Order: sequence, then structure tokens, then C-alpha cells
Amino acid sequence: MKQLFYVLCMAVVIMSCTKDKDTPEAKNTFMSKWAYVEGFDNASESYTLDANNKLSSSVYSSSAGSGKLISTTYIRNAAGQVIKSDWGTGYRTYEYNTSGQLSKSSLYYTADVVANYYVFNYSADGYERVSYSAAGVAGSKLVCTYTADKKNIAKEIWYYANGNVATQNDYSYYTTKNPESVYPYSEVYILDRGFVSQNAVSITTFSAPGLASSSTTHSYTYNDEGYPLTHKETSSTSEASSTMTYEYIKK
Repeated sequence: MKQLFYVLCMAVVIMSCTKDKDTPEAKNTFMSKWAYVEGFDNASESYTLDANNKLSSSVYSSSAGSGKLISTTYIRNAAGQVIKSDWGTGYRTYEYNTSGQLSKSSLYYTADVVANYYVFNYSADGYERVSYSAAGVAGSKLVCTYTADKKNIAKEIWYYANGNVATQNDYSYYTTKNPESVYPYSEVYILDRGFVSQNAVSITTFSAPGLASSSTTHSYTYNDEGYPLTHKETSSTSEASSTMTYEYIKK
């Protein structure tokens, strides 16, 4: 009886090990490309990941630039943060605060000669991105306010250098995934704006001093895993609409 019990136990162990070996390793989903079309205008950007599945390079193309390709390489520090993006004719450097948030982004066209830069300041309710000239003179400012759950941007206000309001965007959201929040698109977006909303925008309301307000309605299609496949924007003031499509890889 003891021998039979031992044999049965070994059979269970062997079957368990075999099952473990046969179980495929879970893979993560990454955005490999987005493409934009509005009338005769179009643009696209594709991404390449390194061995650690971190963004290493991107290629951008736009009809506005006669189809010229812009290839960008991303350089990281030991902590894995992007500290430089280089596209050949210029580059940006990035600095971070102690919380790991982007604090400064500087643009260069000539080595070691800054053209202009952004400074990012964060609070519990939102953040601001202030532009500065090479001489350190403050220019326009973007002020963003978070939603109550801190997952999205509820409001954006753009200010002129003199402090007057230029434009304002107010956002409402679906509960579904925002395409811009999918890596590595999310990292590129944060390097430019400092923050990326997690949910998909449903309606954008635009207003500016002296102008009538307008709105843009956003609609999406998704795959079975909940990742956006298309994003269509329709303006209340124009019959034209724009569409973005997204492609993904698993690694």
C-alpha cells in the first residue's frame, strides 16, 4: 500500500511539472505603431524596444514634411529613465525630481547650446509646464488640473507670456483605456507633456477669449483585450474628421 501511495504521489508531481513546462510565459502588450489620417494629411510613428522592453528608438513620418522620416534614439540612465532623445538635427535632455517625475526638458540644435526649455512643477491637484527662452525668460505656460481620482486631466489652460488666457480645453472620459497610456507611446507623451491620462477621452470642449466654444467627440474601437484599435475625432465646427489607428506587439 505504501509503495502504491508513493507511485501515485510521484505521478502527480511529474504531471504538475509537465504542465508547468507546457504553460506559455505570459507576455505584455506594447504599442508598435500609430497612424493618423485627416483628409490629405497623414502621419505615423513606429517604436522599437530594447532587450528589456524599454523604448530604444522611434521613426516618425508626416505628409507635412514631404514624407521625410525622423528617426529618434532614446538614451537612459542607470535608473532606466530617458535622459536624452536624439534625432540627428537636434536633441532634448531630460531631468527628474526626487519623485521620478519629469522636471525639465531642454532643446538643443547645437551641441551644448540650449535653444529653449520647459520646467515642470507638480502639485496635488495638477501640474504646470512653463516654457523658457535660452536666456531664461519665461514664456507661455500650460496648466493642467487632474480629475478627482488623479488618473486623468480634467482641464488644460494655455497662457500667453503676459499671463492672459490663450485657450482652454475641458475633458470628459470613458472608462476604457486611453491609447496614449499604452507603452511606449505613453513614455513619448510624458516626455513632452509631463503626464498622460489613463482613460479614453469622450468629449473635448474648447474655449478661448472672444471665440465661441466648440467641442470634439471621440469614438473608439477596441480589440478583445481592451486595447484601442481606432480613434476617431469629430468636431462640432467642421465636417472633417480625423482617425488614428494603432498596432501592437506582445513580448
